[in-house]
Amino acid sequence: DLTVNANQLTSLDVSSNTALTDLTVNANQLTSLDVSSNTVLTTLRCHFNQLTSLDVSANTSLTILDCYNNSLTSLDVSANTALTTLICHHNSLTSLDVSSNTALARLECNHNSLTSLDVSTNTALIWLSCFSNQLTSLDVSANTALRWLHCRYNQLTSLDVSTNTSLTYLNCEANQLTSLDVSSNTALSQLDCGNNQLTSLDVSSNTPLYQLVCGNNQLASLDVSSNTALTLLYCQTNQLTSLDVSNNTALSNLRCSNNQLTSLNVSSNTALTSLACQNNQLTYLNMKNGLTEQVTDFNATNNSLTCIEILDPAWATSNWTSANGNIDAGVTFADICYASNPSYTYVPDDNFEQALIDLGYDDTLDDYVVTDSISSVTSLDVENQEISDLTGIEGFTALTFLKCDDNQLISLDVSNNTLLTHLECNDNQLTPLDVSGSNTALTYLNCSGNQLTSLNVSSNTALTNLYCYDNQLTSLDVSSNTALTTLQCGGNQLITLDVS
Repeated sequence: DLTVNANQLTSLDVSSNTALTDLTVNANQLTSLDVSSNTVLTTLRCHFNQLTSLDVSANTSLTILDCYNNSLTSLDVSANTALTTLICHHNSLTSLDVSSNTALARLECNHNSLTSLDVSTNTALIWLSCFSNQLTSLDVSANTALRWLHCRYNQLTSLDVSTNTSLTYLNCEANQLTSLDVSSNTALSQLDCGNNQLTSLDVSSNTPLYQLVCGNNQLASLDVSSNTALTLLYCQTNQLTSLDVSNNTALSNLRCSNNQLTSLNVSSNTALTSLACQNNQLTYLNMKNGLTEQVTDFNATNNSLTCIEILDPAWATSNWTSANGNIDAGVTFADICYASNPSYTYVPDDNFEQALIDLGYDDTLDDYVVTDSISSVTSLDVENQEISDLTGIEGFTALTFLKCDDNQLISLDVSNNTLLTHLECNDNQLTPLDVSGSNTALTYLNCSGNQLTSLNVSSNTALTNLYCYDNQLTSLDVSSNTALTTLQCGGNQLITLDVS
């Protein structure tokens, strides 16, 4: 063996060393190297030199060839059929033929100028690194033993890894991929597919994943609930409107900036050290994971936040500031941000909230009700309670029966109460009432004794009972309400009425 690493050799004559099996001459200044006499050579390492050519045609016993970081424009390894490792990255190769190297297990040819690469005969290949070339296609269907595939920074428009079931590492970042199927790659632990044109990504089969980088795509959704081993998730610059990381308790690094997120809850992520969620549409951020100084990188700027939930508001107020680039000016910290927390429903009218307290749905007069305590309620009677604002009714999503008559309501929004079949809102001061869009299940409507000038029930085709008397209606169209059995519309300003 001969090893002369890290010297300043400009030439080396090994022509007399015909028994040489291992030659290592890395990090010198060699411009040429003649190994034609070294026919029993099995290992040649000559990286970090200035070689412009290398002839290994006589070295038929070579199993390892390491010639990276030179200035090679071509490399002929057709005679080296015993090669198991070829490392020739960071050269100026425009082509590379490895069809004769059927024993090849490791190929690193990245950072060249390759426009094509045929590895169909290299069925023993375990490691393939061909990134930073000019490849427009790559067929790895024959490489079923492949565990490591790094092909980023090429021009690939498609990539089929369905036969590569042993893959643990896949980096195909910065190509032109519009789809990627990794459902067969159940051993995958690292996936980087960022900077492509992906519109969807299914990683539910990739349960060992601990690193997922899929930023700068066109993803509208991302489900990582099955990826409980995740420690790093980069999904920034997509079109995500929601992101659930509650199952990813090992997560330490999360980048989800530049999306369309309106809420984010990282209270389950007790290992978090870095959170970048800037440039979203966040109105709610829950950081009640017990972490403070452990989170060394935190950016929640350029959102619509007014308050951030955290277990230690005093510490956060002192350390996470707009001056430090953590939050927008005016954002505060609290144990509970009632106004934005989806677990609470805003009820500003004290009389309405008191009625809910009396019914057992609330216990404190504080303008907020726990949403879970009202979301399953199907019937609500708040008649004659001097209520002037029914804000909060939107939290009653299961409501089918609502009786809110004899109050002081000037408006009523039941658009979120899509299951309503019975509505009594008579004897208020309503000037508008819209039941045309979301309330198509209505069978009974009593809106009499208000100040309505118009009423659209054309979408309420299930209506059987309609009471709209004592308003200011000038017209009423019930042509679509063929199920009507009772109609009372007296005391209005109707000139005509068609009930044919």
